[in-house]
Amino acid sequence: MADSAASMNRIMFCTVACLVLLVTLQARGDNLSKPTLLTYPGDVIMVGETVIFLCQTAHIGASRFLLECQRQSLPVEQSESKFTIVGVTLNNTCKYYTCQYCVQSSCSESSDPLNLYVRENFPPPKIFASPHKIVQPGDPITIECSSPYENVYFSLYKDNHLVVEDVNNGSTFRYKIKQTYDEDAGQYICKFKKTMANNLLLRSEPSDPLHIKVKDLPKPTISGETNYFDSEGLQIHCTAPPLNKRMWFRLISENGTEQEINDVESKNVTFFIKDPRHMENKYYCDYRIRIGNDFAYSKVSNAAITGSEPTDHTTANILRLLLAALILVATAAITFNHFNTLHRSIPLDQPSDNVTFTMESVVTATGQKPGNVYID
Repeated sequence: MADSAASMNRIMFCTVACLVLLVTLQARGDNLSKPTLLTYPGDVIMVGETVIFLCQTAHIGASRFLLECQRQSLPVEQSESKFTIVGVTLNNTCKYYTCQYCVQSSCSESSDPLNLYVRENFPPPKIFASPHKIVQPGDPITIECSSPYENVYFSLYKDNHLVVEDVNNGSTFRYKIKQTYDEDAGQYICKFKKTMANNLLLRSEPSDPLHIKVKDLPKPTISGETNYFDSEGLQIHCTAPPLNKRMWFRLISENGTEQEINDVESKNVTFFIKDPRHMENKYYCDYRIRIGNDFAYSKVSNAAITGSEPTDHTTANILRLLLAALILVATAAITFNHFNTLHRSIPLDQPSDNVTFTMESVVTATGQKPGNVYID
């Protein structure tokens, strides 16, 4: 019994000693892990926006939080881990922030510094053209400006002159030119402006320049023919004017782009269609050439209609028709000559020489007997 009581006393002593040591370490802050400082909506914000700092820790006993600023001599202290700054300006924000949390009289070490960048101008919007930056005279073109920010007003400039201002605030603006000519060519840029929550009007940086060019490329010629060795196959020939050494070709149907032949040193290409389901389609072709870092597209060719009512006859087709006609004429001539030869070679049945027909053996259609008839 004495041994058992001694053992229990030793266990209780160790437990109390551990608790005292734990409290002492907490009081000294030796086991308080370093917090993490987060910011919303991000570490790059605009003047006038609201920024939220969160001092994040896994310790459940934290009673005080401190947000420290590089420019301020005293930290901001509160009982919550979330700090909010409304209407950010260059004067009420710092470049670097850190935070701490405290348990009783002991505080953790500071978090890693967070770099907050405050912008006075929005980043530039994006600008691009569709379908292409180099278009044919008279073709339509759409210039689009876009921004990751909502509720902004865009302005479009051409050669530093205002073209149009957007009246509907959004995140995208489209400017459509129904027919593009030489006077529409030039350098375009986009800008936008936005009113912040505190009625502060901020503008964006200008977009990268977009160079619109007008280039007249004549349309290619197109022809189609059935593959002579494969009745279900089709060959489409596309021929471009001799404009450039390197050419890019495209075969188009009513369903869109069917095939492409890229970067060839020829103005003549042939597309092969093997699927019989495509034999009834209308086919077109175009080509493009490289101008600087961009491509210029030609006009689309006329249609090559294939199937039951073809409208395109190639030289090979015409030669086949002529050959078939010659064969038919030759066959008719041979057949005619054969029948003539056969007719001349068949002997007629004739009576023997010196046969005498008497009156008694000859009766006319009227039933009368003619005179004697002698046939040598």
